[in-house]
Amino acid sequence: MSAIPALTSQYESNVTGIYVIGALGGYPLIKQAMNQGYEVVEYILGHDVKPADHGLIEDKFKALPYDNMEVDDVLTMMQERIPIFSSVNALLFRELILDSTVHVYNEGDVVFERDDYTNSFYTVLEGGIKTVITEDLIISSAVGAFTGEGSLLSGRRRSATVLAGDQCILIETPRRTMLKLIASIESVKRVLDETFIVRQIQTKFAPNTDIKELEPIASTAVINSYTPGQVIMKEGDEGDTFHLIRSGSVTVSNEVDGKEIIRTYLPAGADIGEMALLGDTARSATIKATVKTETVSIDKDAFEMLLARSPGLREELQEKTKKRYQENVKLHGDDGSEGLLSFLMNQGLGEATSALMIDESLCVGCDLCEQACAATHEGTSRLNRKAGPTHANIHVPTSCRHCESPHCMKDCPPNAIQRMGGGGEVVIGDNCIGCGNCKQNCPYGVIEMAYQTKATTSFWQWMLFGIGLAPGKGEVLTHGAENEIKKAVKCDLCIEQNHGPACVRACPTGAAMRLNPVDFAKLA
Repeated sequence: MSAIPALTSQYESNVTGIYVIGALGGYPLIKQAMNQGYEVVEYILGHDVKPADHGLIEDKFKALPYDNMEVDDVLTMMQERIPIFSSVNALLFRELILDSTVHVYNEGDVVFERDDYTNSFYTVLEGGIKTVITEDLIISSAVGAFTGEGSLLSGRRRSATVLAGDQCILIETPRRTMLKLIASIESVKRVLDETFIVRQIQTKFAPNTDIKELEPIASTAVINSYTPGQVIMKEGDEGDTFHLIRSGSVTVSNEVDGKEIIRTYLPAGADIGEMALLGDTARSATIKATVKTETVSIDKDAFEMLLARSPGLREELQEKTKKRYQENVKLHGDDGSEGLLSFLMNQGLGEATSALMIDESLCVGCDLCEQACAATHEGTSRLNRKAGPTHANIHVPTSCRHCESPHCMKDCPPNAIQRMGGGGEVVIGDNCIGCGNCKQNCPYGVIEMAYQTKATTSFWQWMLFGIGLAPGKGEVLTHGAENEIKKAVKCDLCIEQNHGPACVRACPTGAAMRLNPVDFAKLA
C-alpha cells in the first residue's frame, strides 16, 4: 500500500471533483504544494498548464532517444518497462525521477566496481547489464531488471562489478530516495526482498543453477530483524536454520569460565549457522547482533536441497567453517578476562568502517593528532584524544567511525551528509543548515555544532607533514560573526588530503591508527 492516494495527473481523486494537494498529494514542501494547487485551479478553469516540475524532468530526458515523446509519455513508458516501479503512484514516481539521474552508457562502460562504497540503486530502461561476480560467473540482465540492491539494503561495499551492455540506459536512484519508497510502497519492498534472497542463494551456493530453479528454495526463506545485543543463535542449542547476514553485523562468542568471550566479528554478506546443519550437531557458538541487523534464514530442509543441487558444496562449507574457527580462536582473552575484540564490539565498533584507535603504549601525549586535525579542518578539531574508553593499551577516542549505515544521514533535511570517495567516507557538505539533527541521531557523540572558521596553518605542520594550507593562505574568521551560523562538523577522514587522515600522519610514534573491525580481527 502507498502512503499517497491514487490520483490522476491533474491530482483528481477517485471521487470525481475532489482534488488532493499538499503532503497527501505527494508534495510536502509549501512551494511545491502551492504549485500543485495552482495547477488544479487552472485545470478546473479549462487551461492547459504543465506541472511545475515539467521543465526539470524534461532536462533530465534530453540525452534520451525519445525526441518525439512527451514527458508524461516517457514517464509512463518507464513504469511499464520497469516492473518494480509499476505499482508506484504516478506523482510519487515523478518525485523519484526528479531525485534520480538518467545515464546513457556505451557497451563495456563500468557502472560500478566491486568494493565501491556507493549504494545507489540502478534500473535498466534500455539494453542490458552484466554483473561480474567472479571471472567465471557473469550474469546478464535485460530491460526491467535492477541492480545494486545489496548495497542499498546493507550500506556495505559493492559485492560485484556491473558493466553496461549494448545501447544501455540506466536510471540511478539515490539510496535515501529508495529507502523512502521501500517504507511507503509494500510491493517495492516485497520485490526487493524476494530478489535479494534468490540472488544471494545463487551467488553463494549455486552459481551455475538457473535463478528460476532456486525460487522454490528462496520462497521458504524468512527475513529476520534483530536489535543490538539480541541473540540470533545460542551455544548448545540444536541447529535447524542457516542465516545470511543481509544488513548489520554480528559477533561470534563462547562462554569460558562463566564469561562471554567474543571470538570474531562478521559483517553483512557473511553466513552463519552452517556448522550445525552440516553435522547434525549443537550450535558451537553464540551469535549476537552488534547493531540493528537483518538476516535471511533458510531451514534445514531447504538447506539440504541447496547441497543436493551443488556438488562439492558440503565439503567446501565444512572446510570453510573449520578454517574460520581455527583462525579466530586466538582472539579470546587467554586469562578469562574480556578480550580486546569483545571490548571493541561492546563499544559499538561493529558498525564502523574506520575507527580511530590509539595504542597507549606508544602514545606520548603530544596532542599532535588533535592539532593536525584542527589545522586541516578550518581550526576545529574533529576528535577528542582524551575522551573515550580504554581497554588494556588500546584507547578509542571520540571521533567519527564512518558507520556503514550512518545514523547521521537518517534525517538531514538538505541531504548535506553523503558517503563519498572510494573508502566510503561520510562527509558533511557546505549546504548544511545547522539544524542539529545529525548530532542528535549520532549515538557516539562525535558530531559538534561549530562556527565555520579557517585558521592559518603552522609552518612546521605544513612543512613536515603537509597538513593544511600553506602559511599565509588561511583565512582567519571571527567566531560568531553576524552572518554565521553553527554547522555540523565531524571527521571526514581528510578526504581532500592526498595521504590519508592528518591525525594518523601527524602521530610521531605510530600510536594512532584507523581500522575497521575486520582489519582489527586480522591483526589481533
